Amino acid sequence: MSLGQSGKDCYDAIVKMDAKALGATLAPAMEYIDESRQKVEGGKAVADMLAGFFKANPGVKLQINPDGIRVVAP
Repeated sequence: MSLGQSGKDCYDAIVKMDAKALGATLAPAMEYIDESRQKVEGGKAVADMLAGFFKANPGVKLQINPDGIRVVAP
């Protein structure tokens, strides 16, 4: 499965630490589950969470290792 341009846009926003641009790439119904099994629901909530992270950690580099993508709609 290729994420195509939306995946590239998401990646570029993360590299630039641009939470607003990142939010534009995220699906409204998305979920983020961290390593301690805490869940953040919704693209806006995930973008807001990352905005806070970016602000608290200027210059940080992120490594993203998705465990998988779950399709929730046909």
